[in-house]
Amino acid sequence: MCQFVNLNVESYVIFSYFCTCRDVINCIKDIKSDSIMKTKHIMYRPTGVCSQVIDVTADENDVIQQVFFIGGCNGNLQGISSLVKGQKIPDVINKLQGIRCGTKRTSCPDQLCQALQELMNTPLE
Repeated sequence: MCQFVNLNVESYVIFSYFCTCRDVINCIKDIKSDSIMKTKHIMYRPTGVCSQVIDVTADENDVIQQVFFIGGCNGNLQGISSLVKGQKIPDVINKLQGIRCGTKRTSCPDQLCQALQELMNTPLE
C-alpha cells in the first residue's frame, strides 16, 4: 500500500514500496480530493463611499483569500486588503463594522463588512 506525506499545499511525496500503478493512481486521487478547497466569491457594489466595487474571495472555512477594491483611497485600501487576507470573516466584521469615513454614515471598511456578510451566504463554487 502507498503512503503519502503533504510537504506543503502544492507538493506531495509518495512513498511507495511494492506499489502497483493502481495504488499510486488511487493515492493521487486521494491527494487531489483532500487538497482542493472550495471557494466563494462576490463582487459587491458599495454605497456611500468612493470605492465602486469590492471583489472578495473566501474559502469553505470562511477565511478571506483575497480582497480587491476598485476606486477609493488606493494606499489605505491596499493596506486593508492585506490585513484582512487570511482572517476569518466574522473576526473582520467584528473589527471593522460601523467605522465611518469623515461625516459619511459608512466607510470602505464598513462596506467591506456588508460584502462579507453577503459572501457568508453565497454558495461554494
